[in-house]
Amino acid sequence: MTTTNYLGGLRKEFHHIKVPREGGEEYEPAMVILNEKKLGQSFIIPIDAFWKYMDPRDNKEAVTEDRIEFKKLGMKILFNMRTTLAGSPARGMAQADWTCLPVAEAINKAGSIMLCVAFNLAKIMQMMDLVINPACAFQLLMFIQDGLDELKNMPPAPEDDIVGTAGEVTVFESGKAIGTRELEVTETDLKV
Repeated sequence: MTTTNYLGGLRKEFHHIKVPREGGEEYEPAMVILNEKKLGQSFIIPIDAFWKYMDPRDNKEAVTEDRIEFKKLGMKILFNMRTTLAGSPARGMAQADWTCLPVAEAINKAGSIMLCVAFNLAKIMQMMDLVINPACAFQLLMFIQDGLDELKNMPPAPEDDIVGTAGEVTVFESGKAIGTRELEVTETDLKV
């Protein structure tokens, strides 16, 4: 019997990502899911959420809280669909999220995966143009679970090691400058 590999060119990397916190921003470990065929898109699982992706049998006590969180997510998506302009990128994103809700419910029923995790799996399948079915979702979950130990054991981000400024970058939209920011060079960058 052969098993279909639904994940194609999916890969995972481990990085420190900037996260807003009270009193400023911090860098925290995260798993980043990428697809070579979908450049510029990634799905990030921060270390704070790694426990959600563990074996569903280990999360039975979180089921009620998960259902409440999933309902809030659905209400937020519906609100975004009703309050954004038709044809706008924000409406398109809300509609894409809306289509992930029933997929998440089907994945949840097929394998007792928490609803919010099932939603994230549906979102990854959608973003990375994977086949959207329970078999793909379970392969994706195992793919993520395979990296949880590495995520959990990542060292904290190095202390701020900014050496200086190496210039600036300006972002343009339709020929109009919409933002400028200095490029900072770190000691870590210089060692690479």
